[in-house]
Amino acid sequence: MRMHTHSAKLACKTWCSSPRRWSKGFTMIEIALALAVIAFGLVAIIGFLPFGLGVQRENKDDTVIDHDARMFLQFIRMEPDVPIDLETLHRLWTYIVPDKDGIRKVWVTNVTIVYEKECGQLKSSQVTGVYEYEAVSPFINPISDRPKVSMDALLKLKPFGGQIEVDTNADRLKVTITRLTVRLRAGAGSAFDKYPQTDSAVTEMSFKYLLVRETTPVVSKWQLGSLPQLYDVRFSFAWPVYPNGTVGYGRRVYRTQVLSEER
Repeated sequence: MRMHTHSAKLACKTWCSSPRRWSKGFTMIEIALALAVIAFGLVAIIGFLPFGLGVQRENKDDTVIDHDARMFLQFIRMEPDVPIDLETLHRLWTYIVPDKDGIRKVWVTNVTIVYEKECGQLKSSQVTGVYEYEAVSPFINPISDRPKVSMDALLKLKPFGGQIEVDTNADRLKVTITRLTVRLRAGAGSAFDKYPQTDSAVTEMSFKYLLVRETTPVVSKWQLGSLPQLYDVRFSFAWPVYPNGTVGYGRRVYRTQVLSEER
């Protein structure tokens, strides 16, 4: 009986003194510190994700604006007698954002600036006319009695070109700058919300921008005669246009010069 007890005590002492039995593990404090470090890293990564997504969205919007701007510049540079097919005109008409009555509106503003003819000193500047038109599709009858404008006229320089008048008696030069304003859905980008998509729920959520085209006649003594008039054309884009009508902070300006036989 004594031998058995002695053997049990010896076995317990041997097992309890084993290095594997008494090797140290992680304490609760060390585990808590490790979890805190991991959580701090995850918070930093998650906090960076919205910034990365915002940059990606801005780059996508910049690419869409650049594509649409090049398209409008190409239409402006086309010769006046080069026709645009009706399907293209109708497709571009669908990109104009309609109001609550379904009317696709275009606003035209004339700004008249008066200079001294010889020295070019600015004398006055004022808004001389604000007009509202309804853009007309070649395939759809207009739904209102307001003044109409065709898509072909919108894409070409006329009839919204600036003018130059010389008052020889007062020795003054009067330049009329024309600004055309329209709200558009983007023509580039995902095909899901593009023509022939007609679902208002889809088109309402699409990317939209505000386009202002400014047409200014270039003043020079060589263009005051019977030669074709040189125009400076600027496209100013502001985006995005939100459903409530407000405009975001995106801005970009494109510029070109064109000659027109019409004065």
